[in-house]
Formats: sequence, C-alpha cells, structure tokens
Amino acid sequence: MRDVELKRELMIIGDRFRKISFGKLFSNISHSEFILMQMLMEHSKENAAQKGVSVSEIARHKKVSPPAISRALRALEQKGWIERKISTQDRRNTYVYLTEEGEKQAKIAEEAIDDFMLQVIMKMGEEKVRQLLELWNEMAEIAENELEKQISDKE
Repeated sequence: MRDVELKRELMIIGDRFRKISFGKLFSNISHSEFILMQMLMEHSKENAAQKGVSVSEIARHKKVSPPAISRALRALEQKGWIERKISTQDRRNTYVYLTEEGEKQAKIAEEAIDDFMLQVIMKMGEEKVRQLLELWNEMAEIAENELEKQISDKE
C-alpha cells in the first residue's frame, strides 16, 4: 500500500471510529456526559476523603478549557446529576460532585457500555483487542510527540 493510501485509510478509520455514537446506548445521557460522570465516579472511588473534583482538574484531564467543561457540566447540573460547590478555602476553585441520582444514572450507563464493549471484544477476540490497544497507544504517543515537535519547531 502506498503512503498516500495508508494515510488516507488511517484518517478514514479514525474518523469512522470517532463518529460511533456510544450515546445511542443511553436514552437520557450523551456520550460526553457519560465520560464526565465516569470520571467523577472514578475520582470519588480513588479519593474517598476528597469527594469532589475541581473544574480545572477535569479540564486538565480532558485537555479542554474550563469554560468548555463548565458548559458540559451545566447540562448534568440541570438534570440534577451533579452539584457544583465553591471551595471554602479558595473561592476561585469550584468542585463537582455526583448526586445520588447522578451515581444511579452513571451506573446504569456504565452497565450498558460494559455489555456493549464485552460483545465487541468477544466478537473480535481478546488477543486481537490487546494487540490493537498496544499498537493504538503506541501510535497515539508517537502522534502526540510529533505534534509537539512540529509546534515547537514553528515557534
């Protein structure tokens, strides 16, 4: 396969996978809302003493701006699935918490995505999935490093 064809195929499959709407598995939650809620659930499990996650920490983890995260959180807040509280130590920091209903909805969505992914893994085969993940992680790291290099070369 020529380099041009390889680049084209890589872009097409990347775009094709990006367009898979996992949100269709849930009737009342978008894919991005699911990802945010999962992050909040994982954080609360890992940091039992620290219940909430700061908006800036979410933005850093997701590699998007705090205002973009705030917009995404607003939809979850309107559904009553999260609460935002301003830090008593530093009023510049806002912490996000899953409500009881939010935890319930996150668990329902998590079960749906787990069932779906299990079917995909079973049909593809565990060994192939492991190989794919290893190669995809390697490619992502190379792409991130190359992007940083090209950006720094321009500066």
